[in-house]
Amino acid sequence: MSFVLVGMVSSNLLMSMGTIGLFLLALLQLDLGQKWRQFIHNPALVGLTAFFFLYVVGGLGSQDTAYWLDKVRIKLPFAILPFAFVALPDLPEKTLRKLLAAFVGVTVLSVLVVLLRYALQPAEYAQPYIQGMVMPTPLNHIRYSLLVAFGMAVSLWLIRPSAAASPRMWRVGTQALPLRLLWALPALFLLVFLHILAVRSGLLAAYLVLGYLLIHAVLRQKKYALGALLLAVALAAGWAAQHYVPTLRNRISYARYDLEQYFHGEVNPDLSDAKRIGSIQAGLQLLAENPLTGVGIGNIKPAMQKVYEKQFPGLVENNPLPHNQFVLVAASTGLLGLAALLWALVAPFFTPGMLRHTLFVSLQLVMLPSMFTEATLETQYGLTIYLFFTLLFLRFWSTAEAKETLPAAAASRDTLSASAPPWQKKWQQKDA
Repeated sequence: MSFVLVGMVSSNLLMSMGTIGLFLLALLQLDLGQKWRQFIHNPALVGLTAFFFLYVVGGLGSQDTAYWLDKVRIKLPFAILPFAFVALPDLPEKTLRKLLAAFVGVTVLSVLVVLLRYALQPAEYAQPYIQGMVMPTPLNHIRYSLLVAFGMAVSLWLIRPSAAASPRMWRVGTQALPLRLLWALPALFLLVFLHILAVRSGLLAAYLVLGYLLIHAVLRQKKYALGALLLAVALAAGWAAQHYVPTLRNRISYARYDLEQYFHGEVNPDLSDAKRIGSIQAGLQLLAENPLTGVGIGNIKPAMQKVYEKQFPGLVENNPLPHNQFVLVAASTGLLGLAALLWALVAPFFTPGMLRHTLFVSLQLVMLPSMFTEATLETQYGLTIYLFFTLLFLRFWSTAEAKETLPAAAASRDTLSASAPPWQKKWQQKDA
């Protein structure tokens, strides 16, 4: 797992090595038959695995076989990781906290490196932000901003009290406070960095998480006045950031100019928002023409180019794929493929107990909205962030939920047996 975490801020190769390592480790377990039965009876895991086979079947008969095989290669983690996480040994909460703490540490370290480069040459980054570019980040700036936003969410989760949290205290004057409260510092640091980086996907993810956690805490503790105050502070901080953080201010100016150009009929591949909207419109047109099965994964690029030639000549040379995960899958594999994608994404929510865990919900708030403006799962980076943490939480919390449910169910059966009439006890003894 450490290879995957370090790879998320440095290298696709490390992420691949970590993924393969997890699968090989799972194959070394002795009770693979039992693990396989657990896997096939879990709709969430089967749904995630089915997404891989959607790409295998959806590319049969493709014109561009090399492109199709590359997409299948990228989706390979969907085929092996769901079963790998089932087959791995149980994960105690203390180990989970250590793993997530290491993730926050790696993320903060990578942010410090990015900021150091910016601090050494701040003038060189001013003009690129006006032109819609951002400071250099590991691998991809949009997915990296999502990673940072989730790192903030993990830091806030580590503040919560639990049996596995460190019991140590630290003193502030005469007050003794739990050491775990120090996790607020990396959370604040990562939030500030997102405003400096000024990537809209990451900022939206961070504010969605903060809004969700605020509403969750207010409703749970019924402190409505404090919630209103914190909301006002958050809005004031957001207003101040867009006026006084240069990179964010320049990014907003560029986005405004970009949208103005699009609504004036200028679809320029150098303007990111115009390119996004045009690519989504082209993808929807392909879906309308091929609603059931789509054009095929290996045929999507030439099909998109034909639409651009007729409607968006400025995008012909660049030929972008739809900047929307759902539209891309629907245009490639039709409504049947879109249904399979929705099953894969929605099924984890229906795993018993998952919605009780704020960190699982926070992860989905970070990743799912990005899929409406990016094909997040079409790159190894975005795919790994979503799949690794979703499976990690399903593995830990669904197992914990089962352990809590089984004793309760057994106690309930014992109670019913004790209160049963003599004739029913007789049949229960025979069944036993």
